[in-house]
This record gives sequence, structure tokens and C-alpha cells, in this order.
Amino acid sequence: MSKPHIPKNWREVRLRDLGVLQGGGTPSRSVAAYYTGQIPWVTVKDLKEGEFYIDGASEHITPKAIDQSATHLIDPNSVIIATRVGLGKVAINRVPVAINQDLKAMTPNRRVLPEFLLFLVYKSTFDILRYSVGTTVKGIRQDDFLGIRVTLPPPPVQERIVQMLQKSDEIRRKRKRALETSNSILSSSFISMFGDPKQNRDSFKRFPLGQLADIRSGVTKGRDLRGYKTIQAPYLRVANVQDGFLDLSEIKMITVLPNDIDKYRLEDGDILMTEGGDPDKLGRGCVWRNQIKACIHQNHVFRVRTDREQLAPEYLAALLRTQYAKEYFLSCAKRSSNLASVNSTQVKAFPVPRPPIELQAKFVSAVEQWVEASDRLSNALKDSSNLFASLMDSALSGTVTASWEKANGEAIDAQTHLYNRLPQLLLLALVQHAIRRRGAQAFLTITLLMKYAFLLQMEGSGRRRFYEFVPYHYGPFAKEIYADLDSLKKEGLIALQEHSDDNKMRIAMPDPAQADALLINLPEDLRDDVATVLENYGSLDHKTLLKTVYAKYPAYTKKSRIKA
Repeated sequence: MSKPHIPKNWREVRLRDLGVLQGGGTPSRSVAAYYTGQIPWVTVKDLKEGEFYIDGASEHITPKAIDQSATHLIDPNSVIIATRVGLGKVAINRVPVAINQDLKAMTPNRRVLPEFLLFLVYKSTFDILRYSVGTTVKGIRQDDFLGIRVTLPPPPVQERIVQMLQKSDEIRRKRKRALETSNSILSSSFISMFGDPKQNRDSFKRFPLGQLADIRSGVTKGRDLRGYKTIQAPYLRVANVQDGFLDLSEIKMITVLPNDIDKYRLEDGDILMTEGGDPDKLGRGCVWRNQIKACIHQNHVFRVRTDREQLAPEYLAALLRTQYAKEYFLSCAKRSSNLASVNSTQVKAFPVPRPPIELQAKFVSAVEQWVEASDRLSNALKDSSNLFASLMDSALSGTVTASWEKANGEAIDAQTHLYNRLPQLLLLALVQHAIRRRGAQAFLTITLLMKYAFLLQMEGSGRRRFYEFVPYHYGPFAKEIYADLDSLKKEGLIALQEHSDDNKMRIAMPDPAQADALLINLPEDLRDDVATVLENYGSLDHKTLLKTVYAKYPAYTKKSRIKA
């Protein structure tokens, strides 16, 4: 098999070449105080399908919980990947978080922009699923994940691809939000006509759903069909059945027996319900409208075919979106690994308030306009999702940017050189600003510089990571800073000397004019970040700065000699 073409200046690498991968863990549930902190503790349920950014989590833990468990503090702009449950879900955290054992986080290095790494990992979902192992719970081994091959363009090309994909993704997410808003309008109409079934328990007589509908599970994936005549059929997965609407942007095929088609074929008006998933999505359901011919469903999706003389499918679909239905399924669900599931017996026992069929028909008639709008929004979401997937394939293979790269080769080379130089320029700018603020003292210790660089990376507006900070003797530490300082020293931009009074290495700037000439090339957003960091922290002495950093980022005090 021939290797795929790699564009000029792109490199084939493995994911392990692009960052540091960290695992997670669960602090002891027996210590209640561990779960009263401020650090978001991210689990699979916090990674939403098709949402690439995390600003928090449903649970929070303390720094001590991190010390006493296998979880880690994950820096902002890391890529979080579901590697055990919910395989293929990925997101970037915009705040420091901790993660549980079903997730891993890759903190990108200098070679790759965080968002570009996100799209590389998202594109690698096929490989993640291909390498997955396990029977009850599928997962991917760390070495298999890190060994996935990807192609990496120069940083300026990464930046351009990220901009294109983010614009396309924003269109997709806006359409998804519009569809969700549309569904909330339908829920309001349901409550207006029938009342809240949670509050008005005596409004209509209630019947077990199993008396009003035929309920069946679907085809089981992974059956051994060797020796049998088989065919391929489109099928619906849990990911296709969202809360009140269908996401048909990706329909997969499954190998089945010919008679499976008749057995599991979906019909117009069938209600699709998920067997399990995130607790807040449990029991979600929507109406199938024959969008795909000869489509069947997986065993994790229930097909509910109502008796139309007693129960309109549109009424049932709206009922399933109510808090009444969600609380029922949550109350009887089996829970494991932050997920929940129900079986067919529990679905059949769901008590359905049954209004007269004439009243149900009025509701169906009243929402016909909404159904048409919802269908249009669903189709628009499908189109934008397909466009995003197609654009991502083309962009990450170099097809989309090929002409632009050819026309702008020299500019890309110059920009790449600047990208590679940025960490050193950043240190130089921090030294320059700090020394100017200090006036007559005219020097800076490496410990102070280390903390300024850490604060800039944690709190600055830039997305690129310059250093890999780890907890050490005096809080956050990055060994690469020493190498960059040595390079600046060889160029004559800084001077390093150990002071006899305190044995601390001091940094001076022998030729400020030379530094000024170089720092003209520092991007404006990084200049602003340098100024902000020094304005906020530059007046603090050594001891106060350490105390401030320790207070704001306690997880980095794990190995500190002065933690107490």
C-alpha cells in the first residue's frame, strides 16, 4: 500500500511527538471534603458531542484530592480525549481542570497549536476506534494512541487551517443551537396544552407505555456472521439520537443478515429512544420520518411503535422531553462510570398520561409548522456537519492550503522562523520589562522569571504553549527556560551570574538597544500579555510572588520545599 502524499514542509509525526499525555483518576468518594474545591473535575459526561470547548465541569475537587489520587491538574489549552468510555469525544479545556480515569489529556508542545492538535485528534477518531480493546467497556491503550500517525504543517499553515475549521465549526454549532431552541419552543407548547405531567398527576389517566406501543431493541453490533450470507445496511447509533432531534450528519453501515432488515427496519412515525448515555440525556427520544431508506437501529436504541388509535407519536416524543419523563428514567436507571442506562422492562413500565386522541391530534396539528421548521433546521445541521467533516479532511491533508502555501512560501518560512523564536523573545521581553520596572536594581532572578513566564502562559490571551511547566521545588518549573536563556546569553542579549549574597542566578541586560531591535518582531498580543503580567505581579518581591502563585495554582505546590 503506497504512502499518502505529504505536502512540502509538512512532516509525518506520531501523536507522542506533539505533547505530553496525562491520565486521570477518581479521588476517594469516602472523603467528602475532596469534592468541595474549586478545581473542575471533568468526566466523560462533561464532553458534549460536537462541542469542542470545556469551561468547567459538573463536579469540583480540592488540590488535596489531586495530591491523594491518580488525577492531575491539566493546564488550559490541553486536548482532553475520551479513551475508555465515549471513545472519540475530544475537547479543549479553557481553564485548569482535573480529569477522571476514562479520560486522558495531551498538553501540546511548541510544535503544534492546541486547536490544531484538537482537530488532528478528532480526525483520528477512526484510528482510536480501530485500536480499541475490551469486551464490556472499550478502551484504547496509551501506546496505541500515542503511536497514531498524523501530518504536521508549519505553524503559520496550522494557524490558517485552524481559522478555516473554526469558522466552519461555528456555523455548525449555531445551527445546532437553533435546533435546540426550536425544541424548547415545542416543549413549552406541550405544557401549555396538556399541563405539566410532573405537577398535574390527575389530569389524564396513566398507562404503562408497553400497553400503548410495541417496544423493541435493535441489531447487535459485532456478531460473528462468518459463513452466512450478509448485506450492508445503514443503521442509527446512540450518537444519532439527540434530545428531541436526530443528528444524521454521520450515518454508518453495519453488516447484517438479510432478514435483519425486515426485523429492525424503521417505519415512519417510530419513536427512537436511547438505552443509555449521560444521565441528563437518558430516555431522550424523537420521531423517525423515513429520512433514510431501509434504515435499521442498533441495540442501544429502542424503537417504540405506538398504537396510533391511542397514542400519537408526536405527543409521546414531546412527553419524553419533559422533566417528568427525565426524572422517571433517571430514578430507575442503572449507573456506572458516570453513565446511566435503562432496559426494555423499565421503558415499557413508563407511566404515560394519555389525553383523548382527539386532543392529541390537535396538538399534532398545532405543531406541524414547528415540525417543518425543525426538519429544515435538521437538514441544515446535517449539511453544515458534512461540510465541516469534508473541509477537515481536505485541510488536514494539505489540499485546501496547497495554492496558498505555494504563493506565500517565503512569508511562511519567515513566519515559521518567528514562531520558533517566540519563546526566547518572550523571555527577553519579560526580562526587559521587569528590569525597567526595577530601575536601579537592574537585574532579575531566574525564579522570578520562571513565575512570570508561568503566569503569562496560564493567564495570557495567547493559545500557543511555550513551556511545559511541572510542580517542582519552588512551584511551577520548566526546564526549557534554562536552554532558552543559554541561547540568549550566547547572543549577548542577556548576562547570567550567580550572586554571592544569596547564591541566586541573576539576569541582567547588557545591551537594551539590541533587545529593543529584536522585540519589534514580538506579536502585539504577546506584548500586551507581558505588560499585563508585569503590571499585575511585577511589583511583588520574591516571597510574595511565590505565595501568590501558590495560592492561585495550589496543584503546582505538590513537590515544593516551602509548601508549608
